[in-house]
Amino acid sequence: MKKQIIAKDFYKALIRANPDSWDKVIVRFEPDKKSQKLFKEELKSNPFKINKDYLCLGEIKNMPEHFIYVDTTGKVFWGYHNDFFRILTEDD
Repeated sequence: MKKQIIAKDFYKALIRANPDSWDKVIVRFEPDKKSQKLFKEELKSNPFKINKDYLCLGEIKNMPEHFIYVDTTGKVFWGYHNDFFRILTEDD
């Protein structure tokens, strides 16, 4: 229980520190319904789960528009675009 509270406070601190930046923020994988239909096959092979939160560590310097994400288990994903991600706010 205490770990959850600490993690939640950490997330809120990250969100406050970087309100509009893609560097070290909590994001949610949220493709809209139209995209889910258009990219159905691509989303099946995608490692991200819909409506799940990830830590975005920022853009890869030598690969513009490609980002690094970390899930809650610590697994790292790099080289993905941010098209279907949304930066979370304190209200989320």
